[in-house]
Formats: sequence, structure tokens, C-alpha cells
Amino acid sequence: KSGRKYKSYVAYSESKLANIYFAKALHDRLQGTQIVVSSLHPGVIVTNIWRSAPSCLAKCFVPMFLKDKTIQQGAATQVWACFADGIGGKYLKDCSVFPPKPHAES
Repeated sequence: KSGRKYKSYVAYSESKLANIYFAKALHDRLQGTQIVVSSLHPGVIVTNIWRSAPSCLAKCFVPMFLKDKTIQQGAATQVWACFADGIGGKYLKDCSVFPPKPHAES
């Protein structure tokens, strides 16, 4: 055992960071082909991801600061990416290229 306690929201965040790293590496490997690879954040979509968070966090804090998007709003960036130019290896959010947090840049 590593001694770390499992927290679903931490695991989720780490998996999203891994997606960014993977997309950048795959983009680099596919240079010279017609395949474009990007990563994106669709937004906070109405789901039950907060079901295992502490109840005060899930019921009080999250609704105050996170605005859920509809499924259609969350899909908008993926649809936009199908037609956008110059997005290879980039991080996308809200139908635009968006700089990720510094720890995702390496």
C-alpha cells in the first residue's frame, strides 16, 4: 500500500492531467500525418461525479462556485474542434485554445 487514501475527485483530477500529457505526446508522435490530437475540458457537465465528496462540499460549496453545463453546452468544444485549425497538441476549453495550468505544460 502507498499509504494514500483514495479520493475520487483527486483521482479524477489526476486522470485529466494524464489525458493532457497523453494528447501532447501522441500529437508529437503523429507529426507529419493528417491526424490531429488535442485535449479539452468540456466544462462541468450535470453528472453525479460529486456523489462521493463530503456532503457539505457536494451540497453547499460545489453549487455555489461551479456552474453545471448541459450536455449540449459541454459538447460544443468537441464539435468546434472538428473544424478548427492549429489546435494540435493544444488544450481546448469553451471553444478556444486555452492555456492549461503550469504543471500541465511540462
